[in-house]
Amino acid sequence: MATFVKHEPCPSCGSRDNLGRYSDGSAFCFGCHYTERATTSPFVGERDGKTQEYGTGDIFQQYREASNHIHGRGLAWLSSYGITATEALRAGFRWSDSWEQLLMPLYDGNNNLVCVQAKNFNPKRASKAKYYNIGDKTDSLTAYGNSTTLILTEDILSAIKVGVKYRGMPLLGTHISRSKLAKVCQGIERLVVWLDEDKWREARDIADAAKLIGINAKTLLTPKDPKEYNGTEIVQLVG
Repeated sequence: MATFVKHEPCPSCGSRDNLGRYSDGSAFCFGCHYTERATTSPFVGERDGKTQEYGTGDIFQQYREASNHIHGRGLAWLSSYGITATEALRAGFRWSDSWEQLLMPLYDGNNNLVCVQAKNFNPKRASKAKYYNIGDKTDSLTAYGNSTTLILTEDILSAIKVGVKYRGMPLLGTHISRSKLAKVCQGIERLVVWLDEDKWREARDIADAAKLIGINAKTLLTPKDPKEYNGTEIVQLVG
């Protein structure tokens, strides 16, 4: 069980000591409820009937050793959202046969691998968690597409979908620190925060924070995730 280590400033709300840091690398802000998952050994799965735990370094190694050939359930899942194998490979996706997982990488500004999101397709593991985020997603500056309109989404596939017409960046959640927000907004003309329908408050908070630093920002509220719309619909919705 993780134990409390210390108080830290919160990267989301900016409080000086509301963030509790724990021994497994996880964190929780008692002010805004910003959350970070464990990073020491959060990757739990089953291989040959035995439960094993993997730390950050192991999942990064697993990613590097995974196949560039995406097939089966992984490819079917991507296709259901209109994403081709070519687009997935361009984004650096890889397939792990042994774990039946699609591995999706995220990088920092120096192109260093900082986080891997694993999408589970093995029913036994997927029943426990559909996704695992391994590494520090807060360091990720990965974005898809090239446009002066930046769209922040919750998930990677949504960022790829909007990145066909605009520039999409996944948060892997609903929060972004003010310092990172200022960094990702450099050189853009417009920010659109497009989160899930039930996260409109969080989306509004991000847009309001962007406006405070002089960015033309708005939220987009839709009944479906961005990845569920086609290109024409995305352009019509973003405006």
